[in-house]
Amino acid sequence: MRKHKLGEYLLKHYPLKESEWHSGESRAERIRKFHAKPQNRQPVLALYESSMLLLKDNQLNLLGSAASDEPAAWLFRQGQPEPVAYEVGSDWSGLLG
Repeated sequence: MRKHKLGEYLLKHYPLKESEWHSGESRAERIRKFHAKPQNRQPVLALYESSMLLLKDNQLNLLGSAASDEPAAWLFRQGQPEPVAYEVGSDWSGLLG
């Protein structure tokens, strides 16, 4: 898994000021506000457009059509300044109980 900085990735593909992306808040800002509340400790998986998680035979995989060098999802955790990026094909089976 490679780490990407979400802001750098978005600015590369969408050369706008962050405040222009969604008429104010970006998705990352909304998730950070959510994690600012102590009771919101659960991680948040932000899927890139056309990405999904597929559960088949007790295996959970990240699918999508993102280019091989681009992330398909970002995992935000409370207290971490930057999300961790994941590529298509990442195995999420460890989340299953």
